[in-house]
Amino acid sequence: MLTEREFVERNRRLYAHPFGKTRIRTYAIGEGSELFATLDILDVKLLVRFEQGVQEQGVQEQGAIHFASILTLPESRGKGLASRLINEVLRRDKRGWATLFSGIGPGFYERLGFSASPHWERWIAAKPSDPQPGFQSGSLGVDSFVERQRSIKLQQLRTGAVFLPDALWWDWMADLYQFFGELKGVRVPRGRFYEGVAGGKIFLAAALENAVSETFDVFWTSSTDQEVLDFFAAEAHRLGMKAAHWWTNAEGWGKPQYPMIRAPAPFSLDPVSLGEWW
Repeated sequence: MLTEREFVERNRRLYAHPFGKTRIRTYAIGEGSELFATLDILDVKLLVRFEQGVQEQGVQEQGAIHFASILTLPESRGKGLASRLINEVLRRDKRGWATLFSGIGPGFYERLGFSASPHWERWIAAKPSDPQPGFQSGSLGVDSFVERQRSIKLQQLRTGAVFLPDALWWDWMADLYQFFGELKGVRVPRGRFYEGVAGGKIFLAAALENAVSETFDVFWTSSTDQEVLDFFAAEAHRLGMKAAHWWTNAEGWGKPQYPMIRAPAPFSLDPVSLGEWW
């Protein structure tokens, strides 16, 4: 957990980054200098595959807003301020597409027109292991990773929508993790991007060391085959982390997480990954 001072500094860093300066806007309800409710919206892109009959079948890039940091002062709750603020932002934004991550369950946001796609957190203990025969892995730069990720998402996307992060977004997230490293006196690189072969299939993954939780956070992976998960566990061990950590849409133990989408027509989110939600 972050202290109040650390939380304020974290936010200052996020808003000072080029992504924060150009792609984040803050809205608030207040009176004079006193704020009662606030939220941020991030300008993001989605890959959307339409059902036949809804729109011409195929994949399109779609601009969207991502709601984050939706906060209401305790003494101002129960007055509909958050709903009012969200609805006003949706009214002003003409694109009609919005996403968010709900930490309070799906019900409140479903009443505002969002649909939930439950996901579950997974961990695998860090441990050394020898790769299986035929397993290969190598590193990519962020620009090459973004290009390859888009290609793989196009291949994997079913009817629905999925987040499409760009190089600036990845650098923004890396800056956050570097801040976590500074809190613990640990130097964290600006992202680890992998491409490899497991079971005869190409896989792609991005991850960062979380110095606060001591986990190797797998932000996105195209495969959760056991060989790939064993690779994450081995990387976590090599980097001195306790475990590898990721999201899956396969139901399991623990409390579900709720990434959500609001679209002009009924839509679901394709499997999303840990690092695609802030």
